[in-house]
Amino acid sequence: FLKMESNLNPQVTRLDQNILPKKFRGATISRYSISKLKSINRMIRLGRIVRIENGRMELERGNIRLTKDSCVIDCTADGLPSKDPLPVFCDEKIILQSIQTFQPTYSAALIAYVE
Repeated sequence: FLKMESNLNPQVTRLDQNILPKKFRGATISRYSISKLKSINRMIRLGRIVRIENGRMELERGNIRLTKDSCVIDCTADGLPSKDPLPVFCDEKIILQSIQTFQPTYSAALIAYVE
């Protein structure tokens, strides 16, 4: 991760330079959007969300009161979950799938080109 982050043209980034990621999920984001996310001045790190109710967010290691204008961003989703590969061309069907890691657009374009 640190090698990919330190290139002249970095391939990865993180919101908080003080925290080294434990997992790589392959999320994609524009430089503009990451700069906007980095401007958020209150990040809460109390574990995963257990539940969100009216005015309250329960986390693994504590609770947070929410105001009516609160915005909660869940950064735990797996953007492209790995699945067992299938034949792309099978029985008169084309089974769209990721054939290049973290490149859904490239995968779709290549399948269309080969077809």
